Amino acid sequence: MLSRLRHCHLVSLIGYCNHQREMILVYDYMPLGTLEDHLHKVVTPLSWCQRLRICIGAARGLDYLHTGTGIELGVIHRDVKSSNILLDESWAAKVSDFGLSKISPNNPLSTHVSTLVKGTFGYIDPNYYATGKLTPKSDVYAFGVVLLEVLCRKRAVDDSLEWGLATWAQDAVKEGRLKDIIDSDIRGEITPKCLKQFVQLAERCLDDHPKQRPNMAEVVLSLQHILILQEKTDNTWRTAIMTRVGRMFDKFSFTGHGQSSASISILSDPYTFPQTTPATTDVSVKEKNIEETYPSKDVTIKQEEIQVIPEVADLDDDKWWCDNINNILEMFKLYHY
Repeated sequence: MLSRLRHCHLVSLIGYCNHQREMILVYDYMPLGTLEDHLHKVVTPLSWCQRLRICIGAARGLDYLHTGTGIELGVIHRDVKSSNILLDESWAAKVSDFGLSKISPNNPLSTHVSTLVKGTFGYIDPNYYATGKLTPKSDVYAFGVVLLEVLCRKRAVDDSLEWGLATWAQDAVKEGRLKDIIDSDIRGEITPKCLKQFVQLAERCLDDHPKQRPNMAEVVLSLQHILILQEKTDNTWRTAIMTRVGRMFDKFSFTGHGQSSASISILSDPYTFPQTTPATTDVSVKEKNIEETYPSKDVTIKQEEIQVIPEVADLDDDKWWCDNINNILEMFKLYHY
């Protein structure tokens, strides 16, 4: 069966060896390791859009398994988790490890496979655990846990949590603490609308009633919509930031050391206005965000943790840009790479 599964988002079985005592399975090599590695071990600074693309790739792989493309029947993975989502050199996600997989029932009147409960604690569908009835929606539940793992950068069973990730995150949403559980590395990148839709999708995947959960095709479409929405917002902000920051700095007049002007570096880390003293200007920068170093009088704008990007802002409002100059600079650096 494994040799017949061929999809760009599945780790393909290339061959095997069963000679005397040598038993070997040969799969595609995935140079970037697992999603689990980058979320919890190496702690790679994955952007929000990168995470969405990884989720979309894994969801496409699972959809292929469930719909039976390439084989007569569909396949239930039964062990969906971040350590079974591998990444190739282009960060494309591929679902791996089919050791616990089960063939979907060929009887159209049967909706499940009765089997001993197996899987990884924290990802196991509670309904499957209670009844022993395995369905493709059991994979959907596990994928919902992966979505929360990607958003919060917490393990499915995390030592820092009193309960499992799914229960902890769902309780936080009910209590209105959603922003508190987002991974701080991406908190400033997610638009409120994308965040709301992503969490709603995760909650649907984790529904107590399997029939109320979406199928993986619906999950793919929802994630693609969220990514498009995020990229549209990013492009709008990137254009606005680059245009308006340029206009704002045109308002500065720099003199010093015999120079009539000086170049401005806003891509360095931290941002520095070299060898200059600003003349009178209508742009105000809060004193707490500025530190002056004497005698050169270099002015360094400290990096601040930016808040969630506002959904609506008047991009032609000079006062709004002036009041948010530090956040603007941080976002300019974030998008200009």
